[in-house]
Amino acid sequence: MSEKVFHMSEPLNGIALNYSTHLTGHKFYNAKVNEILDVINRRVGNDNEMAFYELSEFITYLSDLIKANPNYTLGDIANLIKYQ
Repeated sequence: MSEKVFHMSEPLNGIALNYSTHLTGHKFYNAKVNEILDVINRRVGNDNEMAFYELSEFITYLSDLIKANPNYTLGDIANLIKYQ
């Protein structure tokens, strides 16, 4: 079985957050994530394997960051993101 498929327990399926954590600063978090996704997109171009790798790494980074800071809002998390 391929590793490049959707798995229910994977970070791609989302991270449960309480209501106030989720909504507070959501637009700042989205903006920061979109900024990094644009950089990744420019870097990988049309290389699907590289895109899969880069996105997997970024998703893991974000998941670990959120889990390490459970009392932070998404706005706070946005300020912590230092992904290259």
